[in-house]
Amino acid sequence: MSKGVCAYLLVLTLALSGYWLERANARTLSRGVFSPSQFIALLLDNTVDQVVVEAPLLALTEDVFQGVRTPIRLNRTVSVVGSPALPEPPMMLLFARHKIELCPGISFVFVNMAIQFCVTDSPARAPNFYIFSPSLAPSVGSNTTRIVFQDSLVIFGVGLPLELRKANVLAVTRPPYEGSGPQDIDFMAPYPHGTCTYESAAPLRDRCWSTGGDVYRDAAFAGADVSVSLA
Repeated sequence: MSKGVCAYLLVLTLALSGYWLERANARTLSRGVFSPSQFIALLLDNTVDQVVVEAPLLALTEDVFQGVRTPIRLNRTVSVVGSPALPEPPMMLLFARHKIELCPGISFVFVNMAIQFCVTDSPARAPNFYIFSPSLAPSVGSNTTRIVFQDSLVIFGVGLPLELRKANVLAVTRPPYEGSGPQDIDFMAPYPHGTCTYESAAPLRDRCWSTGGDVYRDAAFAGADVSVSLA
């Protein structure tokens, strides 16, 4: 083989190595957000797969999606992580309906977050997290979609007795490729009188949540709203 050919192959190899390295780095790109508009922008940026919430509160309401084509179709797994620089997990309000659609095989992961959401139907029948749109992904097999919670506080949209919350959540089978389970959840019993506070400045887990809330250490659910549509 001539020196010219060897030199060409060396340059081509280095170029390809740089290309794949750039792609690998892009697939692990992390960005911080302080506002809902920044959060939405990163969902639309296909190079970002980890969003670090740096603000104590991120309210995803209908108005912040004005001018955005929805649902936002995600073809990559995205992790939303509460910043360790904050004194406690940041609160995210999922108060906008059907704004995110997960493509087949995709997961949406919440880590160290406090999530409050609305429901369109009783979660005792069909759990959903309101902001996720119905998905075209199959309900079984490797191409299902997943919503995963790790070390996150989940505050419910409707008030349910503790035993009904347990029956509701523990009956849900973990999606494939998220482990066989069981769901790892610290169920928070109703607060006895005087053991919680309505002070808004108090730590999240010390506050009185009228609808209840549990700590999801490691729980996974179907990645779409599967409730009956009331529209």
